[in-house]
Amino acid sequence: MLIIRFIGIMIASLIIFLVTNIFHVLPHDTVFRWESIIVGVVLFFIMDILYTLPMLFINQKKQLIKMMR
Repeated sequence: MLIIRFIGIMIASLIIFLVTNIFHVLPHDTVFRWESIIVGVVLFFIMDILYTLPMLFINQKKQLIKMMR
């Protein structure tokens, strides 16, 4: 599971990096290149949290139903 998340972080940072390269949003050879990678990592974690939180609630609800039976 951790490996899948690590691959997701790499893909997200690569996408952000490529988008900034293609559209020339950021100046060349600056610290902002590293910032784009950091933004990719942060975006991935936000998406990961938004994806896993509903799953946790669904699992808790299923466990409650099992306990009630």
